[in-house]
Amino acid sequence: MRGVLLQVRLDSTRLPKKALLKIENLTVIEHAMKAAKKITANKYVLVTTEDSFKDLKPLAVKQGYDIFIGDKDNVLDRFVQAINYYALTQVVRATGDNPLVSYELANILIDKHNKEGNDYSGFLNNPLGTGVEVINSNVLIDAHSKTSSKYDREHVTPYIYNNKNIYKVFQGNSPQKYLLPGSSVTIDTSDDYNRIVKLFHELYHGEIIPIERVVKWLKEEQLSSIHI
Repeated sequence: MRGVLLQVRLDSTRLPKKALLKIENLTVIEHAMKAAKKITANKYVLVTTEDSFKDLKPLAVKQGYDIFIGDKDNVLDRFVQAINYYALTQVVRATGDNPLVSYELANILIDKHNKEGNDYSGFLNNPLGTGVEVINSNVLIDAHSKTSSKYDREHVTPYIYNNKNIYKVFQGNSPQKYLLPGSSVTIDTSDDYNRIVKLFHELYHGEIIPIERVVKWLKEEQLSSIHI
């Protein structure tokens, strides 16, 4: 059983409660949930922390997501506990600061992952914030049992893709039409947020923005910055 696990917490130091900031008529996390809900899966779960639960639960319910509480800093453990609770065999990992996560790209990656029999799959050089990771649950459980690194446990997947001698890992360019190395639509700072608000104002009409339109907007932004 495949699960989309969308990780989110509300205590970011650079932009506190960024997942609850509004873009158009929804919060950042709701945009992420709506887009990720179109990824082909059996279960959709917000994986969060005790101190974030109260604010996030109503939004999760509204968007048809379960909500799972786990360790605040050991996110790898949080994922493994969710895997065991929901009996997941495969995980699509996404993060709550990415309101423009691409379900189109995710579904292409899932197909590739399964056809190639990979343990871990992730596209590179698409705009940061549009991609996901696909990981087999047994591999996450194995990584959890082997790594004691704080970095590995906080970031979930580095132990896996840094051990290609142990796991079958795909990390390669996304399809050509989605390539835009060095670009980003993730929200980490107030400047990021204001920029994404501008993007949504220009492209959003109540429906999920296709990644092709996001890439086109980013290319136009790059051109305009060159000509200034």
